[in-house]
Amino acid sequence: MIEWRSTWVGAGITLAKRQEKVCGFFHLCRDLGWIDKSPMAGIGAIKVQQSATGYFTAEEYERFFKTIDRWNDARWPERERIRLKALTELMRWSGLAIGDASTLKRDRLWDDGSIFLYRGKTGHAVRVLLPPSFAASLRNVPTGKDTGLAYFFWSGNGLKKSTVADWQRVYRRVFKKASMFTDTLTVEAKRAHPCSAIRSRLRH
Repeated sequence: MIEWRSTWVGAGITLAKRQEKVCGFFHLCRDLGWIDKSPMAGIGAIKVQQSATGYFTAEEYERFFKTIDRWNDARWPERERIRLKALTELMRWSGLAIGDASTLKRDRLWDDGSIFLYRGKTGHAVRVLLPPSFAASLRNVPTGKDTGLAYFFWSGNGLKKSTVADWQRVYRRVFKKASMFTDTLTVEAKRAHPCSAIRSRLRH
């Protein structure tokens, strides 16, 4: 097992998750009585060293939005740029991760400008009051090409993780484009992530 593990290739977090799955499989085999002892017993866990996700400064946050405005791509007309900015602002003001924000139902936005939902990962209830101006703009955010009427940013069809992955790819493209402008800021130099928008609000 040690020799097999030495052939694995990938990021540390990926390898650690893979080992967890292998251990889980053999623990199941042991519990079912198929084997007496897990062959993974005694093999140390894979240690992952991962830098923390930083926050966007006010200048970087402005730079990010300017990059969206300058994005000249036929696949991303003005309507889609508005939607991307709205999703970013939703994460900023609500504190939601991209998974919950990108699949938020329209009826989760209440008349008083607050949103209420149960977190997808933890099941914890979340209720937060949005700034009135943003709540109004979110309520009127245009639908996308494949967006269902019941959701702000999702069609409601297929797996939620698929739409999350789609939005994450869009963010990576914007982060990459943001580093091309010739000024002193470099978003790409940081560990940029959609959650950085949340930390921007907490920081400022």
